[in-house]
Amino acid sequence: MLKRLGLLTSAAMAFSIFYGVPAEAGNFSTGALLNAEWTCIKPDPKVKGPISDSKVAELKMEPTSVTEKNFLTTLQYTKFKLMPMKGSFTLVGLQVFSDKKTYKQSFIKLKDTQSEQKINFTVQVPTSEMSKIVLNITIQNPSEKLSSATCIPNKVYQGLLPKKFSTAEYAKDGDICSIGGEISFGVDSPLECAKGVWVSKKFADDSVATRAYRSLIARYKSMPESKPNLLLRIDPKAGKWKNDVASGIAAGARLWGTSKESDKPIPAYISETGEYISEQLAADGIPENAEDAKRNRDAVTQGRSQAGSHGRYFDFIFSDATANNMGFYQVGAHEYTHYAQQVLSNNRNGMVEREFWIDEGCATFVGTGMGAVLGLPQDQRADILENLGRQKDKMPLKFFSRGSQSSYADPRINEVYDAGFLACEVLVALKGIDSIESVYKELSSPTANYDTALTAVYGVGLDALIPFLQNYVDSVRKGKPLTLQTIEKMYVAIGGK
Repeated sequence: MLKRLGLLTSAAMAFSIFYGVPAEAGNFSTGALLNAEWTCIKPDPKVKGPISDSKVAELKMEPTSVTEKNFLTTLQYTKFKLMPMKGSFTLVGLQVFSDKKTYKQSFIKLKDTQSEQKINFTVQVPTSEMSKIVLNITIQNPSEKLSSATCIPNKVYQGLLPKKFSTAEYAKDGDICSIGGEISFGVDSPLECAKGVWVSKKFADDSVATRAYRSLIARYKSMPESKPNLLLRIDPKAGKWKNDVASGIAAGARLWGTSKESDKPIPAYISETGEYISEQLAADGIPENAEDAKRNRDAVTQGRSQAGSHGRYFDFIFSDATANNMGFYQVGAHEYTHYAQQVLSNNRNGMVEREFWIDEGCATFVGTGMGAVLGLPQDQRADILENLGRQKDKMPLKFFSRGSQSSYADPRINEVYDAGFLACEVLVALKGIDSIESVYKELSSPTANYDTALTAVYGVGLDALIPFLQNYVDSVRKGKPLTLQTIEKMYVAIGGK
């Protein structure tokens, strides 16, 4: 069929020989009458390599008008923008045909420019046959009479590119995967390994985890860029990891929208030693709590990391040895979330009985959820589940309720990050990440506490909410997480709104 064009068809034939696909390049342009973006390829059958090596130009061409009358659709093309990457192409062949009929063919001479050019190509086809009709586009350099290039829709071209294997850590839509059913929290949506390929998980098939993440990433993308006015105090001896901390803070600021560049500067002290932070705080005239100073020094002595949001400042203590796990990957956005909790609640979250499961759990949920947008591992939830399985005491959520700042002295408080993560995941799956913001705004009222704030947002208070959330935590511990549909029914049953 391509010979009808009067242009040489070696590009199509090479495509067949080299890539093992039909010589009729039109097969790749079936139903493409409305397509707008094209990739032009000129394979060389003598050279083996990826199809990307054969790309010679990009093309923008779509109908400028489409009208339908008496079961016939008329398409008019008046704009043609060819952007060569290899060579020069000034002759174009356009052909519209099906397996029964050729509807139109035309030859067009172009100017040797990458600017948009005017053309006049109009074709009329049966409306019912639109999806079966081929628009074939061939470009040629008149000085190269033995070859031409064929343009195919961009989506088709992308589908022919070699696939890359990726694990859940850095999965991208379309990459090859190996563990069926595995989940990765991608930069645009949750991804699932299905039939050996990472694909966006369907909304209707969401679990509690994927529905919650979907809400988180949607809010992040809907918010404008936010640049918190950070006064960075960085130890010159700190490693490259320091940049990831600052990026995490900025991601948290964008998500919550609680910072402006015009705000009073917030110091952020970043070092491998507690002494450096103490010295810098003193130089800036900021008093340091003795317990915080001791905790920082102890962390270094014991080879651990340490971070905190202290209202007036942030501090981060890591090293090259400790900046390679979930605790580090999530730390910037985690600590900024604590700052946002203070701002949204007008600092009242620390003045009432504490609900550590939501304070720390949601900070962890946000921190781990920012992995993809920061270019860090995006399967940090898997680490949460591993930690949950290793917990020694397996403290219930109730243990992390109605507490005070002194509760941090109990080593069992460390279990709140994982259990609280799951509790927060449920709330976000049910009512969206905006509901967490609403809780802290409710808390800003002078007479509010966590019980009244949660009741205002979710319709039920702590006495009913915590056992409900515990059911989900327990199901995850057992490796049989409750489905989203089951959680929704249970929520309604306890009076949730």
